Amino acid sequence: MRILSVILFVSCFQSFGAPSLEKPPLLLVRTSCGANDFLFEVPTARVDALPSSQWHPESDQPPPLSLKRACTLARAAIKLRNPELEDITIGSVRIRKSTYAKKPIWYYEVLCGATTKSPPSDLDACVPSMAIILMDGTDVEPRVVPKNQ
Repeated sequence: MRILSVILFVSCFQSFGAPSLEKPPLLLVRTSCGANDFLFEVPTARVDALPSSQWHPESDQPPPLSLKRACTLARAAIKLRNPELEDITIGSVRIRKSTYAKKPIWYYEVLCGATTKSPPSDLDACVPSMAIILMDGTDVEPRVVPKNQ
């Protein structure tokens, strides 16, 4: 009888799903555009794989990724996600920091302006023109979710 109870418990535990041991992604930026939110997240495995950088803006060293290269990568990433955009121009660039497990994660937040090939058909339509570029040159692809979720 005892063995049956243990088997039943384990079976039920597996059926309802064991709690995940996977850590949630590191949310760098959440922005809204039209009816959607865009979450720029980095999976924790990716964060763990980032090189450990001792770089800091107040140091005498330049950032691991130059401003010019970050802007080039940001424009390419935005164009790839939004092929209808033309004339993508850099509006602002910020170097931001997030911390994960006491590890500083520095990245570029690049906001762009652009024109579209044709005007949006829906007044609520919106084309996000932000890119998050990690200091190793990786573009962070946003996850799109409906607003208020």
